[in-house]
Amino acid sequence: GMAALMAFLGKQVHYPALAAQMGVEGTVYLSFLIGEDGRVSDVRVVRGVSKELDEEAVRVAQRMPDWKPGRQNGRAVRVRYSLPMRFRLD
Repeated sequence: GMAALMAFLGKQVHYPALAAQMGVEGTVYLSFLIGEDGRVSDVRVVRGVSKELDEEAVRVAQRMPDWKPGRQNGRAVRVRYSLPMRFRLD
């Protein structure tokens, strides 16, 4: 569920040092496919912030564990999913 996704992202995302030094913040919008087998593929940046933050967002998305696949008429189907990943310096 969403709580598990947020926990995963919280543990896996590492703020890139160069972006932190330059004070770069923002939200990277990703799009990816969840296949019939639940695997994440075709990760794309829809709207990026900077090279460093975009690359970190893609890296983490590609490492996500398998999802439960979408279902239509009782069959597993591919689903495109969008995910905003917020980077903020505290």
